[in-house]
Amino acid sequence: MRTKLLTLLATCTAVVGIGLLPTMAAAEEPAAPAAPLVTGCNSGNHCSWSGTFYTGTRVEIQCIGGFHGVGFTAFSAKNACANKKVELYYQEGEVIRFKACMNPGGERPEPGRFNTIYVGAEGSRC
Repeated sequence: MRTKLLTLLATCTAVVGIGLLPTMAAAEEPAAPAAPLVTGCNSGNHCSWSGTFYTGTRVEIQCIGGFHGVGFTAFSAKNACANKKVELYYQEGEVIRFKACMNPGGERPEPGRFNTIYVGAEGSRC
């Protein structure tokens, strides 16, 4: 049994030596922190859709702090901001109503209607 184990170990070492198996030295360096992976929304942006469940017209807004108008009444949203919360609001005349908050990487397929977002400061969370 010991002979078979040593033969197997020698074979694996030889295969690693000729590059057929990955080695520990070939492991990739950890990647720098990036924006959350949010399907359908480019990194560094907030995305809003005119329909629920990410359907219809889409608008992307850069993750610059403060209030931003969406440009239409939206019904779903994703937050691909790297390290900032995004709050959703519905503004009608002078009245602004809070709808939902999303941490980085957050998604809201049905938050109710909204037409204004607020991008928080760096490091902000709901």
